[in-house]
Formats: sequence, structure tokens, C-alpha cells
Amino acid sequence: MAAVLLDSMNTHFDELTDPRRQNANLLHPFTELLTIAISAMICGADNWVATEAFARSKEKWLRSFLTLPNGIPSHDVF
Repeated sequence: MAAVLLDSMNTHFDELTDPRRQNANLLHPFTELLTIAISAMICGADNWVATEAFARSKEKWLRSFLTLPNGIPSHDVF
């Protein structure tokens, strides 16, 4: 189920422009940040600290369908 959701989200997210500075050290894929943020908000996160806490508590589940090449993003990244 998570893979189907991710495919659907990626299809829609691919149309979005990454607003981050392209010369910055971008350690986290934009679509993965969006996936984590939306998942966290659905589960009740209402700020970036709560989003990071959600991601840390659900890291094993997130890794089942995200690559997370540089681990869980900090609240500052979101």
C-alpha cells in the first residue's frame, strides 16, 4: 500500500518546482520531504519540530518506501 501511495504522490509532486536554492547542499530529495511532511500533518503534526519527531518515530516505516539517503531531515530542513 505504501508503494502505491508513494507512486501516486511522486506522480503529482513531479510537477512541482523545488523552491530550494539549487546551489545549496541538498541532502534530501524534495519529494521525500513532501511525503514526510504530508504524512506527519495527516497524523497531527502542526509544526516542523513535530514533523521531525513524527519522522524519527516512524523511521522504520518510512524507510520501507523512501530512500532517506541522509537519514531523517531535521526540523530546520523542513
